[in-house]
Amino acid sequence: MEDNLEKVIIHIDSKNAEFLDDYEFYVDILDDIKNVIYIKTLKTEIYTTYNYKYISKYDGASKEYFENGDYIYVTLNNFNRVSVVSREVIPQTKFDIVSDTQPEFNGVGESRLKADWLASTDNPIVLFNQHTTTETSRDSNNLPINFKIKDTKTNLLKYYDAVNIVKSTSLIGAVDDLTTKPHYLFKNELTGTSCGPNDTNTLVVNPIEPELKRFNVSLWYVNEDGKHEKLKIRNQDKIYTADLGIFRVVMSFTIYYKRKKITRV
Repeated sequence: MEDNLEKVIIHIDSKNAEFLDDYEFYVDILDDIKNVIYIKTLKTEIYTTYNYKYISKYDGASKEYFENGDYIYVTLNNFNRVSVVSREVIPQTKFDIVSDTQPEFNGVGESRLKADWLASTDNPIVLFNQHTTTETSRDSNNLPINFKIKDTKTNLLKYYDAVNIVKSTSLIGAVDDLTTKPHYLFKNELTGTSCGPNDTNTLVVNPIEPELKRFNVSLWYVNEDGKHEKLKIRNQDKIYTADLGIFRVVMSFTIYYKRKKITRV
């Protein structure tokens, strides 16, 4: 690490933040930090209620937003420290069929799917493959597998942080007592004080950030198709309910900087 660096620890909390919309908040630290060279991640905490689910478009099942092994991805300004390869599956829908006749639906779900087809002319209905026992099947990762695929897209996405989901040890409070506000706490909390280009938890800011005082944060998850989508972050005005979702985000990091402007090639 370069000599003569100064540092300041920044702690931001969504409950004290301003919200741009349901998906992004920001914190202005008022006193700008000039010539930022490194950002050392210390902690990322995400608080979410225990019954946070959505309805699957494939079979109408109630599905958890986060399951063990999943990640919540974090964006912080334009700082990119984590690269993720995504594979998005694009399902075939009724609009992909060049025909004036409705397709044949097979299996137990035949009557339901035909009714959906006739009832809506502008809502894409996923075309299922033939199944004789259930309306849809899911793999070992609880993802649907018996639908027709139109295309796949592979992308390299970049984020500031990635928080691993481990539900077995992170539930706080009793789910049968809402007065305790039961919730999950998913977090990354790093140890050690090392900092520099060889530290995987340190972001090398290149080019150097000449002036930094505002931090914008948003969160992302991977949906059933493999697409990365923004997550809603509830602000402090929302009343606690079991299905409220993400209601608090806390981050801490150390900013290393030089008062005298320097350049890096």
